[in-house]
Amino acid sequence: MTQANNAQQQAREQFENVQQQARRQYDVTQNLTATSLHTWNQLLAISNDAAFDAALRSWNYSRSVRDSAEQALEDAVKRQREVTAEMLKVWQGYTDSVSETINRSAK
Repeated sequence: MTQANNAQQQAREQFENVQQQARRQYDVTQNLTATSLHTWNQLLAISNDAAFDAALRSWNYSRSVRDSAEQALEDAVKRQREVTAEMLKVWQGYTDSVSETINRSAK
């Protein structure tokens, strides 16, 4: 019976060793999975931050370009009004000059 008891004891010890090894492997796998999930979460957060930052910079750039274009158009319209007003004054002076010349010639 001693041999049978020894065999049973060895079988129990081997079974316990296998259980302990399985627990250790499960713990390692669990830690790796948790680390992997944490890393993926960080990567996702960083990717989202980068995407939102790029979108915000693009929007700011577009707004800046639009503001510059609007300012350029406003300046062009203002200059056109000034040139038109100046040309009307020149034309008025010219027509007044022609009228005076015609009036003097008619006398």
